[in-house]
Amino acid sequence: MDKHGSFVARLLDAGLRGLASEIAVRQRRILQDSGVELPSEAVPSLIGDTEARILVLGEALATGKPALFVEQLEWNRSAYAARGVSEEGLALNLLCLREVLTRELPPVAHEVVLAVLDRADRSFERPPRVVESVLDADAAYARRIRTALVAILEGRRDDALRLLLAPLDEGLSVSEIETRIVAPLQAEVGLMWQRGEIHVHEEHLGSQIIEEALVLLRSKLARSAPNGKSVLVCSVAGNLHDMGSRIVADHFEIDGWNTVRLGANVPGEDLGRAVIDFRADLVALSVTLTSQVRNTAAIIEAMRAYCGAQEPPILVGGPPFSLVPDLWQAVGADGCADSAQSAVREGRRLLGIA
Repeated sequence: MDKHGSFVARLLDAGLRGLASEIAVRQRRILQDSGVELPSEAVPSLIGDTEARILVLGEALATGKPALFVEQLEWNRSAYAARGVSEEGLALNLLCLREVLTRELPPVAHEVVLAVLDRADRSFERPPRVVESVLDADAAYARRIRTALVAILEGRRDDALRLLLAPLDEGLSVSEIETRIVAPLQAEVGLMWQRGEIHVHEEHLGSQIIEEALVLLRSKLARSAPNGKSVLVCSVAGNLHDMGSRIVADHFEIDGWNTVRLGANVPGEDLGRAVIDFRADLVALSVTLTSQVRNTAAIIEAMRAYCGAQEPPILVGGPPFSLVPDLWQAVGADGCADSAQSAVREGRRLLGIA
């Protein structure tokens, strides 16, 4: 982690609510001066969005990876474009963020903060990124994914589960179903929410049905002979999503590992206790949000302090590490994977398994 960047990030954390409120007030005043009235009921949402943006800025500073902030901004821009919303408000928020932070932070913090914000400003010179839908691709399973998605959105749970499990009878393995059907389906549900095509309750329904499908698929796993190694799989503290870690755990189990899956939101010290109790040879951590990166570094540090000489290699994965390929080194991990299959390969490499 970057020592100076971490110091500035802590300054941002300490004044988070006040800074976000001041930025929102400044943005509202600029809009009023231009003849645009921001309703008072919209201000809490603006403050919340600004808080989230400051938190991600802190992650970028602490890790020394400005791309974290820029990539999150690209996600916002894509969401705005998909929903037909002008990104002028987003650009104005960044301007106010720059003004307030320059005024409120000590001069020692200005250089690193402005370097990140300058990169963010330059991203507006490019059109918003278009995220391709799996339903638009000429993929072998696009039709099945589309049919299952319709069943989910219509609330036909049993039909959706039947569609997701039917490929077992067609000769597909659990691994193939999880990676070629279930994971893309979940990605499509998330993309539809980003685009504003579905509401939160529909996204939750989709995730719930997909999780149920994964439970049913797990009972059909074809396991290799035990390789004598144990892997601890979980989502880091603050990460309430564990679908990715479920699929990763299944793939380790298919490969013959003794798999201990702790689920979501596991603190570092408890993770250390689990490593000792279950004699884990490897730890695989799932990280979903950019705002969880610093916490991941803290968890890894706490786990290693607890385990001492019994510390196993640590593997990380999730969207932030896919966006910034060398980020895993900044958080102190031993390796990184961008898929369930690569997690198993990397785990074998770290332990020297042929």
